[in-house]
Amino acid sequence: MDFKYSDDINITPIQKCKQKCEWSNHVPAFTPRRSDKDEWVEYYMNEIEDMYEIVQRIIEEKFPGKTDWNRQAIFTNLITVLHHCSSKHIGI
Repeated sequence: MDFKYSDDINITPIQKCKQKCEWSNHVPAFTPRRSDKDEWVEYYMNEIEDMYEIVQRIIEEKFPGKTDWNRQAIFTNLITVLHHCSSKHIGI
């Protein structure tokens, strides 16, 4: 169905989405078991350390000398963020 306006412009209405549209919460990929945070950190420690170095380099490029990278709290907070955003499944 087209609508005509006085200046002869045809406007076609947008079709309504027929499928069920929902925002789903995070659905982790299937793996045989879930892990607790300590086990997850132990399994992914090499990757976490690599990401920590990458984040450190990026921040140091933008804001040199502004952060004390020897503070354990920074590394612990990075682990918390990574664990929160991950699927929390260990890929064995």
